[in-house]
Amino acid sequence: MQNWQTIIKVAGEGGSISLFGLQQADKRWFFSRHINEMDYGIDDIGAISHSSHVVHTWEDGLDLLKRFPWPHLRPITVHPDFKQRIWEEVQNYTIKRRSRLKDWKEICHID
Repeated sequence: MQNWQTIIKVAGEGGSISLFGLQQADKRWFFSRHINEMDYGIDDIGAISHSSHVVHTWEDGLDLLKRFPWPHLRPITVHPDFKQRIWEEVQNYTIKRRSRLKDWKEICHID
């Protein structure tokens, strides 16, 4: 995904979910979700990956993520320009594991 930037990446035991963003000349962002899953077949282990369609608003980008329990997964990276927005979304979820909330606070640089 040339020139696309990682907005958020989360991981679980079976793979990862990323939301990528592409900033336009007029400062608008386009978004696409990418999923990378491990395929534990009988003979060997391979990766299965697929991407979503491109959406043109932050809200639609979040909708791509909301199909999965992303706040409950381990945060790997958050784009600096989106840390506050991501943190606000994480707070909308009930996170049962305090350690996971701590992970989100840390990666979003929330005091």
